[in-house]
Amino acid sequence: MGFGILFVVLVAIAATFLVARAALEAAIRRLPHAKARLDRLVSLLEARAPARLRASVRRRLEEAGRPEAMDERRLLAVTVGLGALAILSLTLALFGGVSLGLPLVFGLAAAAPWLWLSRRARERKEAIARELPFVLDLLTLTLEAGSDLLTGMARVAERMRPGALRDEVVHALRELRLGRPRRDVFGDLAARTGSPEVARMVALVLQADRMGAPVGENLRLLSGQLLVERFLLAEKKAAQAPVKILLPLAAFIFPAVFLVLFGPIALALWTG
Repeated sequence: MGFGILFVVLVAIAATFLVARAALEAAIRRLPHAKARLDRLVSLLEARAPARLRASVRRRLEEAGRPEAMDERRLLAVTVGLGALAILSLTLALFGGVSLGLPLVFGLAAAAPWLWLSRRARERKEAIARELPFVLDLLTLTLEAGSDLLTGMARVAERMRPGALRDEVVHALRELRLGRPRRDVFGDLAARTGSPEVARMVALVLQADRMGAPVGENLRLLSGQLLVERFLLAEKKAAQAPVKILLPLAAFIFPAVFLVLFGPIALALWTG
């Protein structure tokens, strides 16, 4: 009797394994077709998306340095797909079909790529703003030594540390060497970085190029202004630190101090 039950169990396990294997092989065979359908759906979604939305996505990605793991199509597909799931789950939650936490999870998942891009773009702009004054000083020295703007930028790029600003300068140099107009190259440089400091540098360079004025002295003045602004910003943040620390003090440190000071007194009065 026991051997019969064991035999039936083994046969059931083997049959389940064979069925699962066949289902997996069928799913693998359908995977290219499913991927092609998904690509067509994403392409249709990208074509139907408003031009303003596509421009916003493109600008966000450029300001964040165009991460390799994310492009315009993936960002649009993830946002629309998770947003649709959030709306569907919210509708079901209103009728009591699912928990109210499910649409919140889908909504946060849809917003997560945008929040990550915003944080990455902010960190990238801060890194560019930190490095730009020293790069302008180097560029000023090369220009005052007799080099033209293209040669000066190439020499400065060779001595820059790897980072966002170096990547953008190398990109601009590549486009200039390909014969693209200087105004377009520097305009795209300011748009890609989204940095106000780079935009000021670009405006200065283009104005000097249009009027035939020397660029080196103006870049030196701009570098000094940026350093002064950074020092003022650091002083402003230092002045704001005591105000920002009041909330953690009131929420966490003061209650603990009061508990240590007055807890034994309260306990003695309660037990006395």
